Amino acid sequence: MTETQLIIYHNEEIPVDFFDEFLAKGKESQIPVDLRSQKSEPMMAIDWLLPTAVIVYLAKPFIDDILRRASKDFGDYVYPKINNLISTLATKVLIGTRNRLKLVTPSGPKPREGKSAFFSLTSETSQQMQVKFVFEEGLSERDYEIQVEQALKLLLEHYFDQHRDPFLNASVASGTKTIFMLYDGQKRNWQPADVIEEIRKERAKWEEENNN
Repeated sequence: MTETQLIIYHNEEIPVDFFDEFLAKGKESQIPVDLRSQKSEPMMAIDWLLPTAVIVYLAKPFIDDILRRASKDFGDYVYPKINNLISTLATKVLIGTRNRLKLVTPSGPKPREGKSAFFSLTSETSQQMQVKFVFEEGLSERDYEIQVEQALKLLLEHYFDQHRDPFLNASVASGTKTIFMLYDGQKRNWQPADVIEEIRKERAKWEEENNN
């Protein structure tokens, strides 16, 4: 693999050396990683619609690798390495250093507990739409390992099994061409988010808090 497999977008306030261990592990696993900084400004109604502090983007070469290889070959060669790499970064961001990351979000300088403004996994579908997995804060290392593994399996299902396409009936956020996936803790799986309904619930919660 010579092309970039993973692109890591990060808030410009996060120092580059934060990712040194991750970049070294990517090099050791022969997974090309590109690190890019970006500004994060609150524009949306709820935190998880924002660009998160750290975005792992599975780039086009990753998708091409899926399509070039047989399912088993891809699973044996690429999948375990990428799964481990992303899980390691998710754990560092959401557990190891979460309290040291400061962001301005619609909720204020610190996000509320719940859907994270700190970490997301993003890729693209065969219809050239983005799919964004938004990770929840306050979980265990094992929880994040499971969630990353399930997210990658959904991407594999999407490309290899059209009859079980997990994104087929998912609603797309207006004006974004993005499918948002939130993890259902009770069902223990990723579910497409109804963005309009989530905004309605968030607005109702905000009004209740500010009217009391």
